[in-house]
Amino acid sequence: MSVVDTSSSDPPQQLAKDSIGLGRVIAFTAAFMGPAASIALGLVAAISFAGFATPFVVLLSFIGALLASNSVAQLSRKLPSAGSLFTYNASILGPKAGFVSGWMMVFAYVLWVPSGIGAVGLFTSEFLNSAFGLSIDENVLLVVVLAVVALLAFRGIATSTAVDVIVLVIEVGVIVALAATILIKGGPGPSGIHLFDPGNTLNGKFSDITLGMVYTVVIFSGFESGAVLGEETRNPRRNIPRGIFGAVILVGVFYLFTSYAELHGVAPDQIGAFTENPSQLGFLTEIFWSPSILWLVDLVLALSTLGFVIAAFNAAVRLAFAMGRERMLPSGLAKLSRFNTPTYAVIAITAIALVIGLPVSISQGGFLAFAYIGALSGISLIILFISVSFTMIVGFLTRWRDEFNPIKHLLFPVLAIIIFGIPLVGTFYPRPEPPFSWLPFLAIGWMVIGIGVAFWLAANRADMLSRIGRVFVDEGPEQPYPSAMPPETVIPPEQRERQP
Repeated sequence: MSVVDTSSSDPPQQLAKDSIGLGRVIAFTAAFMGPAASIALGLVAAISFAGFATPFVVLLSFIGALLASNSVAQLSRKLPSAGSLFTYNASILGPKAGFVSGWMMVFAYVLWVPSGIGAVGLFTSEFLNSAFGLSIDENVLLVVVLAVVALLAFRGIATSTAVDVIVLVIEVGVIVALAATILIKGGPGPSGIHLFDPGNTLNGKFSDITLGMVYTVVIFSGFESGAVLGEETRNPRRNIPRGIFGAVILVGVFYLFTSYAELHGVAPDQIGAFTENPSQLGFLTEIFWSPSILWLVDLVLALSTLGFVIAAFNAAVRLAFAMGRERMLPSGLAKLSRFNTPTYAVIAITAIALVIGLPVSISQGGFLAFAYIGALSGISLIILFISVSFTMIVGFLTRWRDEFNPIKHLLFPVLAIIIFGIPLVGTFYPRPEPPFSWLPFLAIGWMVIGIGVAFWLAANRADMLSRIGRVFVDEGPEQPYPSAMPPETVIPPEQRERQP
């Protein structure tokens, strides 16, 4: 099947098609979720509120992630694109909604990179010191890691995802081994149904659940990232949805198993000290393994945050590429290298990560850089997850009405909206301590500015706004032919909706 460009003689700007398969999509998405780093960073914050009820909070967020990933997966089958969520919202809800979604995605994805490199610098510095006695400043390592990640991104998605596969196997393997050791030896903490009792929070308040969920939702965020690989994946309408579900299930089971084992390994009279310990994995390693191998925990955390940054960087680059191609951002961001990678998008994300990440890491340290910047990004993604669940309901009630399933296309997204609404409300009330209390207002403020820009564009640059959501993968029934078409291409409705 061919697509005719009726308004432009420029060749299509196309990423390297058929570069990766299902396994790499799962690895990329799971690495973006950063399993070991999420246990060491996000779960620490969740435990400080939820206490022994943390596995229950993780389970709620796991269910929410599965429900929201259903929305992303269903829409990626219809409109696979490097633009992912903003393409879906633009196609179903209209160009203004697509622009605001893209505006929020840029904010969220670009912020993940500087938050992550701060954590990589910190954990790499700690590993080199504990394993070899080397003292290298974390901010120097931040710059080095960013340069390596940018080089991998420039070489192509196949190279980046190959590294993610290796990193993912190591980090998950080590943490699962520690968790299994705790359960085999038996810990002094609660077990069984007691760890899923919402009444076992640290302070015995319902707000402990909502505030804990803010962070357990954040550790699941990134499941949607696989959708940005829609133009580089073989058989994207099949492999992108499967990859997203596969990653959520893999990482969700890992979080449940690990959080259960962690809390089982802590005595009730130790929970206060445990929640205040910045290295909870190190705490458990000393007890159930040996203090002599604490370096292994530092290595795993360094690798996990590295895998996360590689995935986050590539996702941000592809989003910048897609928005540049549709003229939502400067068109230069869509220019490709000889490796079919977006050269100027790679340079732009590198520069932004350095300008934001380095000053925050220098002033606050890598851990707080991850906590502050990452939480702001997570709140923005929660808003996007709610929006894309609403989009799926509208899409299957209107455009794909003949395929509408009340369970899959109505009940599941409504439940996702409710579950993600809990932590969104929890970021405002009860109000956390500054600077965390400022973060939801910054995210909402950014969204309000984006809405204002969208209405200004509608009034003054309607031609630009109309291009949004035009570029998606169109493939035939036998062999997939991903085609990243210029924004001016006219796309017949029957072609947009046909399944292979």
